Amino acid sequence: MNRVITFLVGATLLLSSAVRAENSDDITKRDYYWNALKAHLNLERFFPANSLFFIGDSLVQNLDISLVDPNAVNLGIGGDSTVGVLHRIKRYKSLKKARAFIFEVGINDMGLGKENDDTIALNYKKIFKELPPRPIFLLALFPVNEKINRDFLGYNDRISRINGQLSTLCKRTQTCSFIDLHGMLTDSSGDFNQLLLRENDAIHYNQKGAFLIIGALRKRLPLK
Repeated sequence: MNRVITFLVGATLLLSSAVRAENSDDITKRDYYWNALKAHLNLERFFPANSLFFIGDSLVQNLDISLVDPNAVNLGIGGDSTVGVLHRIKRYKSLKKARAFIFEVGINDMGLGKENDDTIALNYKKIFKELPPRPIFLLALFPVNEKINRDFLGYNDRISRINGQLSTLCKRTQTCSFIDLHGMLTDSSGDFNQLLLRENDAIHYNQKGAFLIIGALRKRLPLK
């Protein structure tokens, strides 16, 4: 049943992403964000109890989390930011069903400018306060490949600094564990390994990358 739910949510998100009515830096002002959130809320009653809740952007949305745990719930929205997650986390009535929360979001915040980097950890702190008392697994921001897309020059240094802040936040949050997959995702220069990325894509993993991430999560998350 959950694989059907995951498919339905994913299909709705892809459809809504194709009909974006607004072009705004604020994710909460985009039609597809609200369409995706509405799809989540409409399906909440079907979410299994005691399940893993994955929350984030396209790096969550595109991951077949049923391969991590068959009862996992995918609440990823492509293009989302920590601002968007903070905005929608309060609307989910199903959070109490979660066994644990897994987060991966922040790369889109960086696109708003370097001056916005410090708000990522601050927003995560606010997000954590909205959660019921459950284990939290915070994934370090994934690297990018600066050679594929020169617009991302300097991003990996910024990501390293932000991940330091996220790691500190986790250490100060009793229920939080920090998961850093950089060692398996990067090449010798510190870029996201091109062999693990979609063609001509500096951010999004391919099938090989997805299987690597899934395998790592299976070793680190509280599976039944």
